[in-house]
Amino acid sequence: MCGINGIYNFSGQHVTDIPALIQGMNSSIVHRGPDDSGEWNTEDRKLFLGHRRLSIIDLSAGGHQPMIDTKSNAIVFNGEIYNYKELKKTLPDISYKSESDTEVLLHLLNTKGMNGLTELNGMYAFAWWQQNEQKLYLVRDRLGKKPLYYTVQNGILAFSSEIRALLTLPWVVAQPDDEALYHFLTFNQVAAPKTLFHNIYKLAPASYLVADKNGIVEKSVFWDIEYTEPAEKTEADICARLHKELSEAVARRMVADVPVGAFLSGGVDSSAIVAYMNQLGFNKIKTYSIGFSNQPDYTELKYAENIAKKYQTEHFEKIVEPNDLKELLPEMATVFDEPLADATAIPIWFISKLARENGTIVVQTGDGSDELFCGYRNWLRYAKLYPWFHLYQKFPGWIKQGISQIAGAKDASSAASEIMQRAVRNEEFFWGGAKAFKESTKHNFLTKEWQKKMQDVHSYSVISNVKEAFDKHKSLHHLNDIDWMCYLGVKQQVPERYLH
Repeated sequence: MCGINGIYNFSGQHVTDIPALIQGMNSSIVHRGPDDSGEWNTEDRKLFLGHRRLSIIDLSAGGHQPMIDTKSNAIVFNGEIYNYKELKKTLPDISYKSESDTEVLLHLLNTKGMNGLTELNGMYAFAWWQQNEQKLYLVRDRLGKKPLYYTVQNGILAFSSEIRALLTLPWVVAQPDDEALYHFLTFNQVAAPKTLFHNIYKLAPASYLVADKNGIVEKSVFWDIEYTEPAEKTEADICARLHKELSEAVARRMVADVPVGAFLSGGVDSSAIVAYMNQLGFNKIKTYSIGFSNQPDYTELKYAENIAKKYQTEHFEKIVEPNDLKELLPEMATVFDEPLADATAIPIWFISKLARENGTIVVQTGDGSDELFCGYRNWLRYAKLYPWFHLYQKFPGWIKQGISQIAGAKDASSAASEIMQRAVRNEEFFWGGAKAFKESTKHNFLTKEWQKKMQDVHSYSVISNVKEAFDKHKSLHHLNDIDWMCYLGVKQQVPERYLH
């Protein structure tokens, strides 16, 4: 994974022993990078950078970070740039000291600045110090595969790959963010830029911020989903292009100087990835699957075994027993910096441990395919109900309000009442992963004091932020309700839940 840390004291105030603080931040995330550790600071000692390394590309000391060039520009980087070899050919002819993607990224940024972000194919979170401009750039990849948290307090910007590192700093106090908690009760997750900690934020996917001697001076979005008419006119042509794109994507992710394997559930997504690995000529791939003791409805081992046999992988399985869960659950609270009510975190933990124990450092999975291809069964129900919802939205407001009140009087917490209320408030019908408490239900158990504090807060604000961006696309293209569901899934569910 790698982990990055930093402290930028743009106010110039005195802070006791920042080098020790950076070392402490590095130590708190040693699990992200067990192979190497490094620290660096500018001559004026206003900026301190830290890094924990998991070696994937160029295992030599040449890939050590923080990485500094001859002009004192610096970078700490977490992730992988899949097309770094192609980018290297387009950059000015300079003498490289390593074969790492980090060095290529540093020179790309030195040459093109933030304009170079559009050329990156990869997953990343990084901090780049531009010496001439005296500016610090924090950047997160398009879909938020790599995390990046930050806090600004008393003239000091601190950032890290994990919240726990920020909490080691003496001026950062762990306090709950009430609004974030209110939204968590609806979505089981927290959307950027909020976290469940007051004054600690996560950089949103596909965005960057810039800080200089005045603090944070810019926040920008550098990418969004694009909607274009495909050049292919037949289904067969579209399928051919899809196969080509998937094959290239899998091939790029096989570029590593360590073993690459795959998580295999037996479902369409992970099975397809293993098939592409095989077709690309990668033999004896290590694949990993998880099952649960005495839980046949939650075990897909037989499907995974069929795929493993078909492509002759070196297959590993683990059956999770009840005692395994008892031992793990207390530990999960320390694994996650903030609550995440997603049960798949449990099998992911066990399967990751199984892979590491068997020498696999990097794995490919199938996360995100359901959001791209509308692959959830319950989404089909929304698609079928949407025409009726739109028809109901056209009713005069007083009729909608009356029907809603009648439904609410019968059962205010029912799905029908919630749907009608959304129509009354001119909200979207589909809220993505809002599977926890409805707005009405929350008011049944929250204290009156807390409800009063949250009286101007509504969890639809999390959705409306995404809807505003989607509507810009919708005004230019013929997009429908399924497009909205997929867009929201990619923008909210993928980064905040499945990639967390």
